[in-house]
Amino acid sequence: MISYTATGITITDDADPSRAPLILPVGSTSQQVEAAAQSYLTPPQPEPDWDTFVAWLYQFQPIATGMGAARLSTDPQGEPATTGLATALDEARLRENYQPFALAWGLFLLASQMAPADLAAIVGKASDCHLPAEFLAALQPSMVP
Repeated sequence: MISYTATGITITDDADPSRAPLILPVGSTSQQVEAAAQSYLTPPQPEPDWDTFVAWLYQFQPIATGMGAARLSTDPQGEPATTGLATALDEARLRENYQPFALAWGLFLLASQMAPADLAAIVGKASDCHLPAEFLAALQPSMVP
């Protein structure tokens, strides 16, 4: 809500009355008031929901199938792809360190031969869970066969 008084223009958040109001000087232009209101009232970005994503990922059948295929792989990336993925995922989730995950995930994708539709489902779920852009990028390596 926007209210005008002799001392200034006050913008309050009706959805969150406990939030401190934004006060603009009396001489503010309508463009300044509109920009300030839009900025002030824009909802904050949701927190990343890592727990939901990780729980879903470990139950997603193509991951289990991919782990089996990677373990059976005679390629050098097979074993590291299966043993390092969970640790690399924790590194991304807990420390915001995405490079180890990108490496382990890339090895997993090579060893598992995951279908593009399954990869798209994983990326979609990560996006739905509001995971960081750096993580979403790591999920989609550009050179997957």
